[in-house]
Parts: sequence; structure tokens; C-alpha cells
Amino acid sequence: MTNLFFVKKGRLITPSLSCGLLPGTVRNYLISRYDVEERVVFPEEIGDFDEAFVTNALMGMLPVRQLDDVAYGEKSVWEAVWRDYHDLLRQALDWPVL
Repeated sequence: MTNLFFVKKGRLITPSLSCGLLPGTVRNYLISRYDVEERVVFPEEIGDFDEAFVTNALMGMLPVRQLDDVAYGEKSVWEAVWRDYHDLLRQALDWPVL
């Protein structure tokens, strides 16, 4: 199972669990660490977002390049969130610095 996050003007948005998502570990981490807006996301909004990325425990976080006809070029928020999460894992698992 994968969870989806969007970014609009620097703010993280994710569909609420009522939309059929599971409370994944990476999703829960992001919600506990950042100001994340949980709400219903409608298909017609997809073009309004600046960035999108998916999360799950196996792969961590990956940026979304395109949904339907909407391409996401900006990745600055995803990169910052990914670095933060990677640093947490590196410290917890004693990984080398990349």
C-alpha cells in the first residue's frame, strides 16, 4: 500500500483515511513531524498542486513526476522532507552519510 502526498505553496496535503488509505508508518511519521492537512482530495484539484510524492515503508518516499496530464517539476519540499526522513533512518540504523 502506498500513500500519496501533495504540496501546495509549501504545505503538505494528504488524503484522509476516510478516502480508503491505510495509516502507514511513513505517513504517520510525516503527520507527526510536519503540519500536514488531511482531507479529501478531488481529481479536479490535481493540477493545482506544486508537487506530489508517494510513501510506504519499503521504498520510503518517491516523487511523482506526472498524474494523468499534470506534470510536477518542482521537488524542493519533497527533497527537504526526504532528507529529514533519510537522516532519521541513517541515525536509527547507523547508516553511513551519503
